[in-house]
Amino acid sequence: MSGSADGPVVQAGTINTINQLSFGTAPRLGKPWECPPAPVLFVDRDEELTRLVSLCGSRERRLLLVLDGPPGAGKSALARRLATEAKDSFPDGQLYVDLREHRRGAGVELSGVVEGFLRSLGVGDEWLSPELDRRVAALRTRLREKRMLILVDHVTMSEQVTRWLPDAPGCVVAVTSNLDLDELHQHGAVRVRVNRLPVGDAVALLAGHCGRARVDAEPDEARQLVELCDRLPLALGVVGARLRRRTSLSLAKVVRELTEAADRLVAIEGAAAVVTAAFDSAITDLPDGARRLYLVLGIHPGTDIAIEVVATALDEPEEAVEQHLELLHQANLVEWVDTGSTSRIRLGELVSRHAAARATAELTAAEHEAVLSRIVRHYLLLAAGADLAAAEDRLRFSHHADDPVVRSVAAGFPDGAAALSTLDIERHNLVGAVVAAADQGWAAEVWQLCEALWPLFLNRKHYRDWVATTLRGVEAGQAVEDPAVEARMRSQLARSYVELRRFEQADEQLVEAAALAERSGHRRLQASVEEFTGRLHLDRGAYARAADHYRRALAINIEVGRTRGAALQRHFLGQALHLSGDHKAALAELRQAVTLMESLPHQNLRSRGNILMTTAKVLRALGRDTGATAELQRALPLLTQAGANHLAAQALEQLADLAESDRDIGQARRHLTAAAEIYTAAGSADADRIIAKLANLGQ
Repeated sequence: MSGSADGPVVQAGTINTINQLSFGTAPRLGKPWECPPAPVLFVDRDEELTRLVSLCGSRERRLLLVLDGPPGAGKSALARRLATEAKDSFPDGQLYVDLREHRRGAGVELSGVVEGFLRSLGVGDEWLSPELDRRVAALRTRLREKRMLILVDHVTMSEQVTRWLPDAPGCVVAVTSNLDLDELHQHGAVRVRVNRLPVGDAVALLAGHCGRARVDAEPDEARQLVELCDRLPLALGVVGARLRRRTSLSLAKVVRELTEAADRLVAIEGAAAVVTAAFDSAITDLPDGARRLYLVLGIHPGTDIAIEVVATALDEPEEAVEQHLELLHQANLVEWVDTGSTSRIRLGELVSRHAAARATAELTAAEHEAVLSRIVRHYLLLAAGADLAAAEDRLRFSHHADDPVVRSVAAGFPDGAAALSTLDIERHNLVGAVVAAADQGWAAEVWQLCEALWPLFLNRKHYRDWVATTLRGVEAGQAVEDPAVEARMRSQLARSYVELRRFEQADEQLVEAAALAERSGHRRLQASVEEFTGRLHLDRGAYARAADHYRRALAINIEVGRTRGAALQRHFLGQALHLSGDHKAALAELRQAVTLMESLPHQNLRSRGNILMTTAKVLRALGRDTGATAELQRALPLLTQAGANHLAAQALEQLADLAESDRDIGQARRHLTAAAEIYTAAGSADADRIIAKLANLGQ
């Protein structure tokens, strides 16, 4: 043989049969062992580490661990320590990724993340599909029989994990994040909170960095210093390194420096001074208009912004704003984002921080407040208009339905699905507007924003944002001293708790809401609280109690002449009766609900589709599969048009089950594929379940 060969080459003697030969194309690699080493200086965390190691050793199914807490609290250090301490639980190795290395603007390039995992598992270039879905499928297949640890550092959104999360019984996925990733709890995540260090342990860590003798010589200053560092290991490491380098520097002097610093975080980080100087230089020669716009961007609560919002904040025409933005783009301070429909810009995190600092330094308090007020009002009008377009005929306590500006915004959406999509695109900015308004004490704007965000959270299930904003809505309701508003906010908060299966917290909120609704004398609100309470008991499995609450809500809606409300309560009552086993009574309620809903002048697409979907379940329980299929075929286009993606996916699942029962495997596969696409796009835990059903279909 001469030349070169791309594949394996075998030199052999006598071969009796070709069956004795076996060729493999994948290179033989050692097992991956990628987790970075744990820090030598490591204090406290004994309880957390013991729990984590025990979970890794005793698992019988895939384990998802979420280590969350404040930035700099040592989440990554704890995760790496886990990788060291529990190494015997992972005979097939460890994979690691730091998502900061895969940031692309405001998001993460997941295809590269999955590619890295596959390469570590021995997959060569020729087997790497360019399609993310195919890469994810290959990863799950490779991990299926493995006992491995996958450590994912610096996660900022649940979808960065759920999109590729394996269903491998032997795998442990450990995630670190500064955020409370509520959505991961839907995947059975075990949360481990990594808090700030206790004072004694923080002092011990400082001593490890700069020497025990120095800490013992200034014990009071050492305690002050760790408090100034917020008892965060990251900050203590930076301060400790400085003390180690400068042996003559006293702890007392460092304490004075940090106490007097205008921006303590900048003083601790040290390197931030270099970054600040670089950005200061970048804006030095900007014209006045562009420089003022830069300051305005620092006030905006988000980093991905539509041009029309920038124009509103600056109070200038969009044409002038675009000229200013072009100058900022040339200075590498902003980047254009091409969405295909709206013009947007994006700021990097450091740019945003620098712009915020400059805005604080250069604008008066009155100027700052005026800009923020325009921003918050813009988002309030946008949210209110989208809310009106998505669900016009629902309970509201704001007067936005009578506002011609809000009506004009609502008219700009072709349908409810488009309105929901806009809310989803602007979600981070809307949440930021709620937080900014709450910080300013603008209670009216806070609760009105929370009220308008209801259809977004109800349909798209962003639980972390749902809970965080509505908690502020409850505080705003208390601040305005309006029992009806507070009751509404507590009801919305309770619904998020119900869906997260935090039933005790939901119950507490609904008890308060019921008392407030009674005080308000608002009968429709009272019916609404009864409805929310019924949902709580329905999800708890207390079907008789749920039915009682729905009957009370139904009676009130009939009393006040609310046809849509009566239709909804009959639907919910039908659900409770169906789950309790009284299918005939359930069907009677559902038939009345459909008739009432179809008599209304508004389309009510989501509600009609939902009722038809429940009717299909009841018909199937009664053995009437043909009728069930017909109801689902009526429901699916309604739910799709309404943008109720989760409900549409559930309808597709039901249709697939019916098709499979009828031995129409091809049709069942098409329905399940469509459902999987919806769940995957939403980052839902149900995606893996549907993919597994697809794999087993027809077997």
